Amino acid sequence: MGNFDGNGSNGQSANYYILLGLSFDPPVEDESEIHKAINAKQAEWSRKSSQPIIGKKYAKYLDQLDQITVVMMDPAERRMQADQAREIKRKKAKELQEKLGLYDELDDKAVEKLHKVYGDFGFSGNDIRRLYKTIKSGKKEKIDRSQILDSTKAKLISKAFKDLGQPGQTLYTLLGLSARSSDQDLYAKADEGYKQQMMRGDQTSPDVEPKKRLYNLAKDIFNPKKPEIRQQYDNFINITRYTRINDAVDEAATINKRQITPEQKDRILNIALEAYQSDGLKVSDASVYITNYCEYMGYTLPDNKIICGLCQTENPSGATNCLKCGRPLKIVCPSCQSENTNSAKICAKCGFDLSHMDKAIELIRGAKTAFAAKDFAGMQRLLGEAKAYWPGHPDIAALDQQLKDVKERASAVIGEIMEAIRCKRLYEAKTKIDQAIAAGVTLDQGVVDQVSQSLAKAQSLISDMRVESGDQAFMKALAASKIIADAPELNEAIKRFPPKPAGIPSLEQHGDRVALRWAKSPSTGDVDYVVVRSEGAFPNSLDDGSPIYSGRETMFTDSGLSHGHSYGYAVFARRLGVVSVASRAASMVSFVAGVAGLKCIGGDGSVTLSWKAPAGVTEVRVGMCQSDTQPTTDGAYSPIPSGRLDGDTIQGLSNGDGYWFSVRTVMVLDGTIRQSDPVYISTIPQKPAEPLQDFTVQYEDGVFCASWTQSSWDVVLFASEEKPEYASGVIYDMGDVLSRFPKIDMTLTSRITAEFTLNFVGDCYIIPGVVNASNVIFNDAVYLSSVPDASRISSDLNSGATEMYVNFDWPRGGVSNSLLVYRLDGEYPQGPDDPLARHVESNRRQYDNNAGIVITDPPEGTYHAVIYTYVDKANRRIYSSGVKTVLSNEPQRTIRYSLKYKRPGLFSRKSVLTVSLNPEMSCVLPAFVIVGKSRSLPLKRGDGEMLCSVPGSVELERGGRSFEFDVPPLPAGMRLKMFFVNDRHYREFKLVCTGGGSI
Repeated sequence: MGNFDGNGSNGQSANYYILLGLSFDPPVEDESEIHKAINAKQAEWSRKSSQPIIGKKYAKYLDQLDQITVVMMDPAERRMQADQAREIKRKKAKELQEKLGLYDELDDKAVEKLHKVYGDFGFSGNDIRRLYKTIKSGKKEKIDRSQILDSTKAKLISKAFKDLGQPGQTLYTLLGLSARSSDQDLYAKADEGYKQQMMRGDQTSPDVEPKKRLYNLAKDIFNPKKPEIRQQYDNFINITRYTRINDAVDEAATINKRQITPEQKDRILNIALEAYQSDGLKVSDASVYITNYCEYMGYTLPDNKIICGLCQTENPSGATNCLKCGRPLKIVCPSCQSENTNSAKICAKCGFDLSHMDKAIELIRGAKTAFAAKDFAGMQRLLGEAKAYWPGHPDIAALDQQLKDVKERASAVIGEIMEAIRCKRLYEAKTKIDQAIAAGVTLDQGVVDQVSQSLAKAQSLISDMRVESGDQAFMKALAASKIIADAPELNEAIKRFPPKPAGIPSLEQHGDRVALRWAKSPSTGDVDYVVVRSEGAFPNSLDDGSPIYSGRETMFTDSGLSHGHSYGYAVFARRLGVVSVASRAASMVSFVAGVAGLKCIGGDGSVTLSWKAPAGVTEVRVGMCQSDTQPTTDGAYSPIPSGRLDGDTIQGLSNGDGYWFSVRTVMVLDGTIRQSDPVYISTIPQKPAEPLQDFTVQYEDGVFCASWTQSSWDVVLFASEEKPEYASGVIYDMGDVLSRFPKIDMTLTSRITAEFTLNFVGDCYIIPGVVNASNVIFNDAVYLSSVPDASRISSDLNSGATEMYVNFDWPRGGVSNSLLVYRLDGEYPQGPDDPLARHVESNRRQYDNNAGIVITDPPEGTYHAVIYTYVDKANRRIYSSGVKTVLSNEPQRTIRYSLKYKRPGLFSRKSVLTVSLNPEMSCVLPAFVIVGKSRSLPLKRGDGEMLCSVPGSVELERGGRSFEFDVPPLPAGMRLKMFFVNDRHYREFKLVCTGGGSI
C-alpha cells in the first residue's frame, strides 16, 4: 500500500481522507459531504498559501484539488483511500505506543504536544491518555460506562440515521466536519443545519424529522459548555465502530435472551476476522471489542475465556495452548500471517487451507532427511509437495537455498571436470570425478568412462616408453602426450628429446622494419617457432631477450626498431614445450632514423633546405641532382658539403631548373659508421614574385568575388578561422601552409578575378598568396564576416538640435546589436576599433525605446560614419562588414542652383535640362527633384510635374557640380523649381535659384 504519512509531509502521497479531515473508520461515503469538505479545505488552503513559511505546502495542496476530487468521487478509489487511512492510523498507533512508553508521567502539556502530531490521524487527547494508562497497566482497555454516551441518545441517533438510509454514519459526517474540529465549529454547524430544516418548505418530506432530531442532538452533544458529552459520544463511536460485529452480537443476544454463549462468541470471532482482519483486527482485539460492546448493551457474557475449538475446553485469557489437548489456541495463517481460531479449516482472510499444515511439516522433515542422505532428487520432490501445503514456511526457504547451493557447486565441479578433460589433465579430472561422486553429484557415466579409458591408454603408453630408447621412446612419449598433459613422468621424459633447430634466418631491412625468413626444423611432430630479439647481442635462450613471434609460420617482419640501437635475432624450434638450440642470424641489425620535417624552398638561384635530425646523429650528408624527374639510383646524386645538422642553403643554381636532393643521417654504432635510408625532396629555384597586390573580396548573392592586380605567379587563396600569423612577402613551403590553412577551391573568371563559396558562421580571414612549384608567398589577410549589415540608413535632428537620431533597417537572422562609429575629420573610421573615432552602441531594445541610435549633444559638422551589426561568439564580437554613410549637423547652408534648358535641334533630337549646383562649402547634398509647372511657380514638390531627380545623396565640392538630364520637350512659360525629396533637409540647406527658372 506504500509508505504514507497521511498529509504527504514525508515526500509520499497524501491520504485524501486524512487531508480533508473526513472520518475513515467507518469512512464517509456521502459525496455531498465530501464535496463540502473539499470546498472548506479549498478556502482554508487559499488563506494559508499566502503565509511566508507554510504557504508552499498549502499551495501544493491547492494544485492537487482536481486530483483529490476525481479520486474521492470514485467509489473504488475512495475505498482504497479509506483502507490506506486505516493502515496509516494503525502504523501511527504503534508509533504512538512506542512514544508513550518513554513517558514516566503524562501531563497535559505532553498530551497537547502529542495531539498536535497524532490528532490528524484520529487520536483525541482522551484517546492518548487512555492508551497511556493501558500501556502502563499492561492490560487491555476496559469499558467505563460513565464515559459512554447515554444509551437513549445513542439509540435515537442510530434510529435517525437508519431512517435516512445511512446506518453506521456519524454526526461528524452529517455536519461535514472532521472529528478534530472544535466544539464551537461543530455547534455552529449543527445550529445552522437545524434552522435550515425548520425553514424548509417541504416539512412532510421523510428526511426532515430525522435530520431535525440529528441536528438537535448534535447541538446538545457538541455544546461547548458540556465538553464531557462530546467525549462520551466519541467513546460511543469507538465502541460501536464495527457494525457487522455489532449486528452479529445483537442477533445472538436476541436469540439467547440477551446472553452470549461461548460457542456464539467463537462464531462471532470468526465473523469479525472475516470482515475486519484485512483492516488489521486481531483475535485478541476482537475479543475485547465484543466484551466491551456486550457490557455497553447490557448483554450477559461468560468470563472472558478462550474456548478450544477442538476439545471445547475453556482456557483462561492469555493462554496460548489448550490446557487439555495442548494444541495452540490460535492458528497463524502461513500464507497471510492472519490469526484464526484453532478450529478453523480455512483462513478467514485469504482462504488458505489450514488442514494440511501437519502434512507440510512431515514433508519438510523428510526433505531434511533426504538432504542428509545426499538424495537431492528426493529432497527436491518433497519440498515441492510441502510448498503446496504450506507456502512460505521458513524451513522450506532455507532448504531451497541449500539445494540451490548444492546444484551450483555441482555445476561448478562438472565445469571444472570438463575443462580438465579439454586440457588433457586426466589425473586432475579423475580426482574431481571421485570427489563429486562422494559428494552425491550425479555425473554423465559416458564422461566418467571416457576419462577412465583415456587415462588407462596413456598409462599404457608411458609404461611402454619406460622400456624403449631413442626415437622409439620419443614416439611413445609423443603418442602419450596427445592424450594426457599432467603426467609428471611423461613431461620429464619429453625434455630429453628437444627438436632439431630451424635454418639460419635471413634478414632484409627497410628502415625500422626487418623481414626474417628461415627453413623448417627437420624434426617430426608438432613443431612451432619462437623468434627472440635481443638488444646489443644475440639471444641464446627464450629468456635472453624479448620474444616477438610465436607460431608455425617460417617468416616474420619485426617493426618499430628504435633509432640508435643494434639488435640480434635468433629462431628457436619448439615441440611439446621443449625448445631447440638457438638458430642465430648471420649479423646484427642497426637502425639509424632519417631526418624529420624535411623542407626545401627555392630562392633566386638558391635552395634552402631545413630538417630536424634525430638525437645522436653526428653528420648529415646531402646529395644533389639537377633533374626535373626523380633519379632512379642513388649514384645520380653528387655530394654537397654541409657541416650543419639542421639545414643548409645551396647557392649558384639556375633559376627555372629542377633539382632533387637526398638527405641521410650518420652516426657511429658499436664502433661502426652507419647511415639512415635517404629522404628525397625537390624544388625549382626562381626569383620570388611580389606578394599579391590590391586584393579585395566582395559578397554578392551567396558568392564571394575576389579581385587582384595581375601576378607572374599563380594565385592561391587560403582560409583561417582565427587571425593568421605569418610574415608577408616571405617564401613558405606549400606543405607547411596546407598543414596550417585549408585551401579554397576557387573558379577563375579572368586572370585577375575569381569566385568561390565558403560556409562559415561568424567571421574568417581570406589569405591571398602566389605560388610557384612548392613555394608560396603571402600578403595581408582580408577579414570577412557572415553577419549581415544594416540597410536604408537615415538620420534626423530634434527641434532643439540636442539629439541626432540615426535610423536603419535591422538585418534578418536574429542580429540584435549595433555599433555606430563616426569621425568628424572628413575620414571614414578604419574599422570598429578606430581609436580616432567616436563609438555609440545600441541593442535592439534600446534602439526601439529611443527610436534609433541617439547621439546626444551632437557637435556641428559632417559625420563620416560606419554602422556595424555584430554577434557575440566565444567571448568576442563578430562584426558585419559595415555600411558607410554621411550624417550632417551643419548650420543651414545656402545651395545656389541654376537651370539651363536646351531644346532639340539640328544635331540632337533630345531635350536636355542642365542643373548646376554651387554650395557655399563642401557638403553632402540629399536627394532632390526638379518640378515644373505651366504659367506659375510650383509651391511644393507635388505641385506640378516632376521632370528629373537625383535619388541619392551626392558629394558637392566648393567649386560646384552640374547634372544633365534628358527631359521631354518643355512648353514656353513653364516655371521650374528644385525641391528636396525629404522635407526635413530644409533645416540644413536653403535652396536659391540664380537663373533659368522659367522656360
